[in-house]
Amino acid sequence: MSIRSDWSAGGRRRSRLQIVTAAASAAAVAVFVSAVASASVSAQAAAGPATHVHARALQLTRTGTVNFAALAKKVAARPSASAPAKHHVAPLGKAPMANAGPHPASSARRAAPAAPLTALAGNVKGVKAFNGMNSTASLAVNGFDVSPPDMGMGTGTSARGTAVLQAVNLAVEAFSPSGRALAGPVSLNSFFGLSPAWFTSDPRVYWDPQTKHWFVTMLSVGPPFGGAGTSSEQFIAVSQTKNALGAYTIFSFDTSTSVIDNSICPCLGDFDMVGADNSGFYITTNEFPITGPGFNGTNLYAMSKKGLIAAANGGPSAPVFQYPIPTLSDPFGAYHLAPSSVTQGSAVPNTEYFVESDANNVSNSALEVWALTGTKSLNASTPTAPPLSEASVATQGYSQPPSAVQKSGPIPFGNTVGAKVASPLSTNDDEVQQVTYASGEVYAQLSTGVNAGGGATKAGVAWFALHPRPGAGSVSVRNDGNGYVQIKGHLLFPSIGVNARGNGYMAFALSSGSRFPTAAYIRFAGTRGAVGPVRIQKAGTRPLDDFTCYPGAGFGPACRYGDYSATQVFNGRVYLATEYVHALTDVAGGAATNWATRIWSVPVP
Repeated sequence: MSIRSDWSAGGRRRSRLQIVTAAASAAAVAVFVSAVASASVSAQAAAGPATHVHARALQLTRTGTVNFAALAKKVAARPSASAPAKHHVAPLGKAPMANAGPHPASSARRAAPAAPLTALAGNVKGVKAFNGMNSTASLAVNGFDVSPPDMGMGTGTSARGTAVLQAVNLAVEAFSPSGRALAGPVSLNSFFGLSPAWFTSDPRVYWDPQTKHWFVTMLSVGPPFGGAGTSSEQFIAVSQTKNALGAYTIFSFDTSTSVIDNSICPCLGDFDMVGADNSGFYITTNEFPITGPGFNGTNLYAMSKKGLIAAANGGPSAPVFQYPIPTLSDPFGAYHLAPSSVTQGSAVPNTEYFVESDANNVSNSALEVWALTGTKSLNASTPTAPPLSEASVATQGYSQPPSAVQKSGPIPFGNTVGAKVASPLSTNDDEVQQVTYASGEVYAQLSTGVNAGGGATKAGVAWFALHPRPGAGSVSVRNDGNGYVQIKGHLLFPSIGVNARGNGYMAFALSSGSRFPTAAYIRFAGTRGAVGPVRIQKAGTRPLDDFTCYPGAGFGPACRYGDYSATQVFNGRVYLATEYVHALTDVAGGAATNWATRIWSVPVP
């Protein structure tokens, strides 16, 4: 079955959901009232920030339990799945131009920012690395190809020592830090107790340093993929103990209806992202119709961490507070609010921060920081929704990145659909990726266009060190530093992992006309940001040869790639993960993609 839906409204950001499955400083500028109510929020044009966002209480549905290690043993005892020539593409929603008026800190500049070239070097001393799951492993447990992998990765505790839990489209596996398999792989559908007929995507993994519990999330759309009967659900798996390999309780809540504009629904919550502070666990999603054009904005969901863990162990279901943010009420388009996660060893605030780049302009020189303040109210005997506020902060410029070229090489699948050369790699947009909170500083990063040395615009990385200050239902933000990373080629999908002092590394993929897709990283030094050379962790040896790359396969002209990387600090080491390529497509075996993933850890510098 196939669904194709263009999401656009005459703006620069345009995407297609294609599914084929087998069965400086700025003061606070706005405060958003968070009354617990079920009233709808109407999308309305506005020249400035929204005046109100009403939070409404939802109830989680407990859908079942799973013992990861037991499921993995059961799956391992079965014959491998066959490989039908059908494919499954993860959705990628892009915010349309909302025409909400210019932001006070917006820049009319359209040129890409300038950036110095960064040298390349080898691994730092003490690195430990291994190959994570790849397209073959996902195919084996699902019976169909999936692209891109959408990297979910967390590192923390298990009954067998330190565990690296990786979830990609569409499989989950646990490894030791040296790469020894501890459990899995198993399909994500089976992990969440769903039939193969459900479309699933965008897995996230989070190990919480405070509670030492695990959280795994995933979006889903139920059959029949369109029409009045279609449902979509956001799933959350919460570990019952501190053991990554043990029992999880599965929860869900509905994302198919909208309190912003239900006329374009049934909808899905695309590109779900997760974060946590002292009291809460948070998910943000972008709300698109499952079929047809349209974009409503962001939904922000807040819930008690302690409440989730208690519910996972048989207690009452914790309430979820939903904050719908209409795209036309936010000058940055209410697209892709990236929640922050507190790094291990940091003081933990009762405030959760979200960072948003501008979806309404090709370039800008400001970010928005949103804050839920007083989140301890989530843990009250009668939980209440904390107030949501927003501030703009002036930054260096950033812009939409171009696609990344990759070195030419054999493309056996591409040849079967008429392609002669490797396609470029999609870098998506300049949306904020993973956000880390470390002792008062918020570190964020995004892909951007850079004009290095006066040559053609390349895809590079912009990083930001922001210092938010919460007030009584308000927030202000200071820019403590920002900068770029750029090589002669392209950098894709950055992710910063730092300790409580802001020291660590930033992971990304690297590609150029003379390099295949490669796993790489650079040292990160607090408010000084990225320093030193770009380190090649593991060089790729083949181009990405993927069914998403080619018009002859119904996709292209650029390959879907990565969508995001992942990092986490655990016990003095930074764990990093990204996509790269090291093998040829196994066309003879029925495969139509050859992506792989690399996971490595480095001592905190």
